[in-house]
Parts: sequence; structure tokens; C-alpha cells
Amino acid sequence: MTDVIEINVTNLARRASIGNGLLALGLFVYKFGLSKHSFSWLDTRDVILPVVIVATREAIRSIPGVHSRGR
Repeated sequence: MTDVIEINVTNLARRASIGNGLLALGLFVYKFGLSKHSFSWLDTRDVILPVVIVATREAIRSIPGVHSRGR
């Protein structure tokens, strides 16, 4: 399960913001019929979440004596 999450976070972090916006617009607004307010919130979350996850992971790895499961 953690490998699947890791792959998804990496894909979100590598995708350009414009691609992320277009994907979110097509998926959230046109496919699921959500309002533009929901689209804005979900798109912002998808852009910021990978940055926070990667920064947190690196901060934890920088603590002496903390080892991540073989990675």
C-alpha cells in the first residue's frame, strides 16, 4: 500500500501545474459535476500536498538515528 501511495505522490509532484489544473478541471468539474469552488479547493490541495509530503519526509530523514524502512 505504501508503494502505491509513494508512486502517486511522486506523480503529483512531477506533473506541471498547468497539467494539474487541466486534469482537475476535466475530472472534478466536467466528470463529477462539482462546482468551480470545489474545483479550486481540490486543485490547490493537489498542487500543495506533494510538496508538503516530500518536505516532511526529508525533514524526518535528516534527524539523526531515524531510519526509513530501507529507503
